[in-house]
Amino acid sequence: GGESFDFLREKAPWLDGVRAILGEDAKFCVMGCMLSQPGSRTQQWHSDGDHLDDDEHLPPYAVNVFVPLVDMDPSLGPTEFIPTTHLLSNYDPDP
Repeated sequence: GGESFDFLREKAPWLDGVRAILGEDAKFCVMGCMLSQPGSRTQQWHSDGDHLDDDEHLPPYAVNVFVPLVDMDPSLGPTEFIPTTHLLSNYDPDP
């Protein structure tokens, strides 16, 4: 069953941080896997989630947590974040 993935859900070490951002009633909703083979092309900059409203910047409703399954270094092209791009005024849904 799914018990082998409890460390990514109910027992996740980052869960306290997620609940501090979203509240104690935050729930796990999606798990996925991204695989990048050697020589893969670089992804275009993108948002992993849309805003709930196109006119008003609302509080966060979701948090993405990335868990690399290998030791990461810049040569592997790790996920990058650009400060303030989450703000509605800096959001371009059609880059």
